[in-house]
Amino acid sequence: MAAQNWNMEGSNAALDRTREALSQAVQTLERAGVAAAREPLTAAQAHLADAVLYGRDLPQLVRQNDERIAALGPLGEELKAYIAQGRVAFDAVDEYAESTWSDIRGNGSEAQAAAERAYEHWQQAQQQNTMDEQEFPAAKGNLDAAENETAYARQLIDTIVQRLHDLETARSTARAEIEAAQSDIARGWAFVRANDADVGRVPEQKLQQAEQAFAAAQAEMQQGKPNWLTVVEQAQAANALADEALVGARSEAEIIEKLRKQVANVQQLATAEVKKIVSFVGLHEADIKPPSRQQIQLVQKQTQEAFGLIQQSEASEDERRRAALEKAFAAYQALQKLASQVYAQAYADFQELEQLRTTVNSELARTRSAIESAEQMLTMNRSMLPRSSRAEQRLRATRRSFDQITLPIVGEERLRATIKEAQAIRAEAEDAAADLRRSFPGSHGGMGGPVVIVGGGARRSQCAVGVVSGRDPSASGCPARRDGTRRLSAAPGGEIGPGGELMAGFGCDILFRMH
Repeated sequence: MAAQNWNMEGSNAALDRTREALSQAVQTLERAGVAAAREPLTAAQAHLADAVLYGRDLPQLVRQNDERIAALGPLGEELKAYIAQGRVAFDAVDEYAESTWSDIRGNGSEAQAAAERAYEHWQQAQQQNTMDEQEFPAAKGNLDAAENETAYARQLIDTIVQRLHDLETARSTARAEIEAAQSDIARGWAFVRANDADVGRVPEQKLQQAEQAFAAAQAEMQQGKPNWLTVVEQAQAANALADEALVGARSEAEIIEKLRKQVANVQQLATAEVKKIVSFVGLHEADIKPPSRQQIQLVQKQTQEAFGLIQQSEASEDERRRAALEKAFAAYQALQKLASQVYAQAYADFQELEQLRTTVNSELARTRSAIESAEQMLTMNRSMLPRSSRAEQRLRATRRSFDQITLPIVGEERLRATIKEAQAIRAEAEDAAADLRRSFPGSHGGMGGPVVIVGGGARRSQCAVGVVSGRDPSASGCPARRDGTRRLSAAPGGEIGPGGELMAGFGCDILFRMH
């Protein structure tokens, strides 16, 4: 393979590590026995697998990477269209009360960020999976990241699309419940008035209470953006009160059928609340605290119990069926309320980590800026540096470390670890930049170090970029900048003296850093 220009350095290095681990295993076996030798033997096996991967298996890995690169291209286009669909869905969700969708705010932006990150990893993999670069394992890692980020972005958009569907269902259910409640109240009063002598005060009181609940539901519907869940709750309460008033006037079959529909409606709403919890926990599981997890388990238990009551009603007859349906109705109402409370509690857990996420984003941005600044310095001054200098290698290492930080970052422990990791990478990048500056030809310690000349001013085109020795520039009176540099400006026509001093009338901005 070496004759075919394959880079075998990784395989050879892995073989060296394998030999070293085997040697350690032999020594440990002789000294401490089989149990103690397992660890170095395991390490030797891992190194040997790396040697095969970086050697004999490289052509297969390249083919696999190429296939994945080709597959990810269309997926990226599909994701782009799906994000656009999610944006349209979110605009539609905005028609509903904010309290019913506030938890998905920002999902579209986060999905877009994940998609862009996936695209960056895909592009990097394309470059790495070539015979010029031959960074095939790194290409595989970037493809893994791109696939994970693509899936994460789709999951975020899924929540938006699903929420719109759930809210549309709630709105449709609310209107049906309102119509049913209004109809039952009217029929109840007609029956009571037609049979006033035979009807006591309790049915009349129930109907009055039903009218109050119905009025509350109508009032909520008049809001600019009604909470359709509240409308359904009030309408169902009115419906239940009207049913109680009509209990003696309806046949058992009619009551049972109506009760079955009510159970189906409240089951749908309660299930939607439970799905909302499941979806949220799926995205932010690491952010959920143990008390909330226990409540989620309770929701799951009550969901199973409520569904069991529906099954029980279908297996029963007459009064037992009605009793089971009434229990199921009450169970799903309680489940809907509990699920809403548990969701609020889980969302509060998630919100507590928002400040940490903000800090993570800030530290990543600062670290990215430090790396890019050092890379820019390397590009501008490459001609003055020895090939493959230690500073350049360190800078490339910091870039690789930074690129390995991928989304999503969840959980307090992982967030705090990422902050420390970003700070460490930034410190390494800044130190590598300082090392890079010390690599410039002619650089040396002390206040009389080199001056970096950067063209500027009215005669910018006449100024060359370079390094000259100069005297202590602090005498210039120019304020020091945050990166340790100072900038001077003078009139056109100036020059630099033989000792590196700045002569009057110099026609450039002079940017210098003391080494």
